[in-house]
Amino acid sequence: MLSSKEAIQASYDLVVIGGGINGAAVARDAALRGLKVILLEKTDFGAGASTKTSKLAHGGLRYLEQYEFGLVKESLYERNLLLKNASHLVSPLKFTFPVYTHSARPLWQVNLGLYLYDFFSRDSELPNHCKLDTEQVVNNFPGIQSKGLVGGCCYYDAQMKDNRLVIENVLAAEMAGATILNYAKVIKLLWNQRKIEGVIFRYDKSGNEINIKSELVVNATGAWSNEITDLESGVEHARVAPTKGVHLVVPKMFPTGLILRAPQDGRIFFVLPWEGYSLIGATDTFFNDPEATEVDKADVTYLLEAFHHHFPHFNIGAEAIISTFVGLRPLVANHHSKKPSLISRDHAIQFSKGGLITVLGGKFTTHRKMAEEVVDRIISHMDPLRVFKHCRTHELPLPGAIISDYNLEKELEEVGLQKIQVDHLMQNYGQLAKKILEIIKINPLEMQPICSEHPHILAELTYAIKFEHVKRMDDWLYRRTSIAYGSCQGKNNLEAVVEKFLPLSR
Repeated sequence: MLSSKEAIQASYDLVVIGGGINGAAVARDAALRGLKVILLEKTDFGAGASTKTSKLAHGGLRYLEQYEFGLVKESLYERNLLLKNASHLVSPLKFTFPVYTHSARPLWQVNLGLYLYDFFSRDSELPNHCKLDTEQVVNNFPGIQSKGLVGGCCYYDAQMKDNRLVIENVLAAEMAGATILNYAKVIKLLWNQRKIEGVIFRYDKSGNEINIKSELVVNATGAWSNEITDLESGVEHARVAPTKGVHLVVPKMFPTGLILRAPQDGRIFFVLPWEGYSLIGATDTFFNDPEATEVDKADVTYLLEAFHHHFPHFNIGAEAIISTFVGLRPLVANHHSKKPSLISRDHAIQFSKGGLITVLGGKFTTHRKMAEEVVDRIISHMDPLRVFKHCRTHELPLPGAIISDYNLEKELEEVGLQKIQVDHLMQNYGQLAKKILEIIKINPLEMQPICSEHPHILAELTYAIKFEHVKRMDDWLYRRTSIAYGSCQGKNNLEAVVEKFLPLSR
């Protein structure tokens, strides 16, 4: 891994500010096309909203209600690419949509909408939707409110490991030649005759300030976008209108997904299986301060009341909540929309005369397409005599999904790992688990479990520190894995975990 202070060069074609999914995808695409790129993230990769999503790669069924057919079609196309190019991190998930006599949409309308969903996803290998009668819905979800239930529909979308998709885009950018730095905060834009010519950023614990030159700068900082655009004084920029999305992690209830409407405001929310637990979420409320985002009592009350409306006899109270997480969606400000849920999830790309490209809005699912559009715009502003490659991210797998004849699963079993641990490694790292295998072969003690409730092993942490830019404990517990959201939170083998981080603190 060469992305350290020594790898920083004096000049680049492109600086990408923000190491969430959008910034990582732009850096990957630009580097693959031959641009000299540096990616700067002020904290850790995915520390904003990108690792605090509903964990869904989906078309967005509710966007059909808002007649955003183009967004749904594009999202389903990108979902299908993720199922192919990140098959170890994205997998099909079955959903049920119960319908009641008092539902906002009658069963025939829901069924019709899902026919349209199937049509937009006709190139997918996922099954088409189906209708369910009342008995089937009740049998699949014991305890669901049966009063007024008239049936439902089931359909398929996909579930993703958002934190791993972020880091694999980062690693893919690095493999393509990009310089990758986390804990590198941009504090100033450099100017020359009203044109951006670089940035100043503060790097590592020493607080050193580093100047680099760059022809163009991408602002992909999500809910923090306004902070970067404000550095370009005298220029009017589109603004983000962040909305807060809160999720609750509770004991696992159902093996498949459930899409429901909150009685308080009619918004759609999900109950999802996730990492051995269930997710309930998300909220959608305006929130303007990304540095002060937290889950408050009103968020928890809203979600629990919405859930209990549909499952009145379930004993899921505040004491049953294992953990919570909250992210800010960086939606494009729309002064005509008073309700957050009515603001479009489509993305916008703003190119200022000074050379600052700002990415606004968008869905996690469409990050690849958004990056392609951004890099197309960037190349159109580069020297016309330079020759760049065409976009290939639609056909290139992420690093862990690269097909290999090497029987990695067999090798992992032969060193003594249990099947549940092997499956875990393959589903989170894919072919990147080869490096974890090498660590185990050097020191078999690296097979020690991190947590008694989950199959994580110590070698994953060793690998992450060496290859995945992990510098602090929460980088690993929250953003390379999801251990921090589970019951043990990594405390079962805390001494061994802390020991791994001691060299990094010196």
